[in-house]
Amino acid sequence: MSETHKNSLLSVSGRKAMVDSVLIAGVTKVEASKKYNVTPQTVKKWVVRYKEEGESGLEDHSSRPDSIPSSTPVAKVAEIITLRKEEKLTGDHISRKLKIPLKTVSRILVQANLSRQKDIEPQEDQPMRYEHEALGDMVFLHKETPELQRERDPERRYWKLIIIKEQGSWFPVYARGC
Repeated sequence: MSETHKNSLLSVSGRKAMVDSVLIAGVTKVEASKKYNVTPQTVKKWVVRYKEEGESGLEDHSSRPDSIPSSTPVAKVAEIITLRKEEKLTGDHISRKLKIPLKTVSRILVQANLSRQKDIEPQEDQPMRYEHEALGDMVFLHKETPELQRERDPERRYWKLIIIKEQGSWFPVYARGC
């Protein structure tokens, strides 16, 4: 654990010196607060922690609360995840159905790695892309292809052969052109 956090005015050793000045040297809390550039309430806080916990009480404590009463109940989280996985509803639909804010639903889906469509549906094989030197090289690989279109791709200076397969999928195939 680091000795101080980013907003800490005193390190652990500085807190120990401040507490010792109050408890051992008999300096008042107001005088100690001026010397160490903190408020008298801060001096009191560290003196009380030192008396209760010893030197370990001078370490930084987590500011995270023990509980968050307004957090989404576990049953609702499970219901959101179930609706996403089984019914494949979008975050917006889940939000409307359960009457929960969309931001809450989105946060839960991101935490569960279910925020994107590809997270809930198995990926189909992606179409293969080929690059060939001459026009028409790929046409013979797809003899069952019913249609063939040619289209100029000005940025890449290639001819773009768009092959339409029978299932309706488009497979871009590039061949070098002039």
